[in-house]
Amino acid sequence: MSDTAAWITPDAVALDVEVATIGSRGIAYLLDLALIGFCLALLQLAQFLIGWELMGAGWVAVTLMLLAAFAVQFGYPIGFEVLWRGRTLGKAALGLRVITVEGAPVGFRHAVIRAVAGVFELLSTLGMLAIGTSFASRRGQRLGDLAAGTVVIRERRARRPVAGLTYGVPPGWETYAEQLELGDLGPADLALIRDTLRRADTLPPAVRGEVMDEIAGSMVGRVAPAPPAYTDAESWLRCLGAVLAHRVSLTPR
Repeated sequence: MSDTAAWITPDAVALDVEVATIGSRGIAYLLDLALIGFCLALLQLAQFLIGWELMGAGWVAVTLMLLAAFAVQFGYPIGFEVLWRGRTLGKAALGLRVITVEGAPVGFRHAVIRAVAGVFELLSTLGMLAIGTSFASRRGQRLGDLAAGTVVIRERRARRPVAGLTYGVPPGWETYAEQLELGDLGPADLALIRDTLRRADTLPPAVRGEVMDEIAGSMVGRVAPAPPAYTDAESWLRCLGAVLAHRVSLTPR
């Protein structure tokens, strides 16, 4: 299934992402499984060419082969998802990525839980348990995702470049904008202003006002002149963001 609507994270942040479909996840998993099978076949071939005798005593050789198989089976998904920020080769081929439900990159704990659960729900049941769980979940999560607190999303959505979010100086603020001195405000402050304004329409009116007041309050003491009396924080942030964006674009890199 696919869920293209935004959902609210535990931190009250709306994530506007497209959840991967069962079909795309299945194809990505089969690609990964084929790669794992290829690695295991190489191990078997190496054992055949080297021979048990050259690998030491019988139990040593068997132990080494089992450890190698274990490393491939679990090291492949865990290693790739941790080091490649939620992607394996199969997921990358399909444009998929694993993230946490908070929208953060997956860590070692998330990857381990997903890999261990995958042996049971994907291999032991031929994927039927994972399919059933994914269909029942609004976010298409299998048991491993539910246990780890993760979700698989589709990255390649846009067919054309997405324009950067910009705001012009609000009407009536032109004179103030010309006088505005930004002090030490920089790209990080601009990103905070843009993110706050971008999320504004998703917030309840009361919360929206509180958020705007809080962000504006953290910056008002760092610029001059102070905003005019009886003005709302959101309009001031829009003016500040427009002037700051212009200054950042002119800053040599």
